[in-house]
Amino acid sequence: MQKKFLIYGEFWEGTLPSLLENELRLRGYDVKIFDFTKIVPGISDRRIINRLKRKIFSAWYERRVNLNFVEYAIEVKPDYIVVSKGLNLYPETVVSLRQIGAKLINWNPDDFFNVKNTNDNLIKSFKHYDLIISSRPQLFDEYRDRGGNQLLFIDWYYVPELHHPRGGEFKHELTFVGSWSPFREEFLSKISSQIAIWGGGWEKSSASFKGAHQVNAKIISQKEMSSIFSSSKYSLNLITHENRDLSNLRFFEVCASGGLLITENNESSTSYLIDGEDCLMYNTAEDVNQILAGNFDLSSIALNGYKKITSGKNSFGDRVEQLLEALS
Repeated sequence: MQKKFLIYGEFWEGTLPSLLENELRLRGYDVKIFDFTKIVPGISDRRIINRLKRKIFSAWYERRVNLNFVEYAIEVKPDYIVVSKGLNLYPETVVSLRQIGAKLINWNPDDFFNVKNTNDNLIKSFKHYDLIISSRPQLFDEYRDRGGNQLLFIDWYYVPELHHPRGGEFKHELTFVGSWSPFREEFLSKISSQIAIWGGGWEKSSASFKGAHQVNAKIISQKEMSSIFSSSKYSLNLITHENRDLSNLRFFEVCASGGLLITENNESSTSYLIDGEDCLMYNTAEDVNQILAGNFDLSSIALNGYKKITSGKNSFGDRVEQLLEALS
């Protein structure tokens, strides 16, 4: 009898829960979803009125999420419950979900204990999950000390339907796609070339920074992002150190889109790609400036990076196969 999955999270194009739903359905699994953004306003619909309602009545919406999720789980009787993050789920909710007999899995794109991306709900629920999935194996000793039961390393990925070469000529010299942070603004301020930037929060950057670079303070779709990578001479990747990352989605998405990746030199990046052959790596902002002033066979490097990533079982579908193998 085919196993039944219940997935909790945010469902729109490119989100982990949505991708997981699609991949499991392709493999013939019975999949049910619980999209908490249908209950909590101001997430999928960002109108001011909805964001205000979410802020003022957050406790009420959170209680509704918990009650409705438990009721739905009891109704569908899944074999596996996969929670993406779960910031809105009370610890007692997670405990009660265990009592229906499903295996509880938390697949969190963020560091569970990064104060900027966690809360008391998630921290107190952490030890109650049967399986924790993370792209940060360097944190697993800490996760075990904090009560993590079974830990599974599944790395970041690309999505072939969203991230692929688009062809055409270069429209941009150097691009960066990602949200604003003080560290990122400081790092990018040291780059001597103008950067075309897309991402949320960049309206917070300084006037001098906006004057020096082409800042597009908006969130773009996965397809738009891939198109930018394909049409950029260089695509810069910055790791989120606040999240204690060594890798990220951009590492795979840029290469899969046929872009030339400039990324941090660390143990994760060097396990996939060779500096100077498949991508270009840096340790400091001055290294990036030297790369931009250098003489490289850019087309050859981008093509090698594309081949390495796309032939190396790094798609989201490949990651789902890892999950299913672990559950078998």
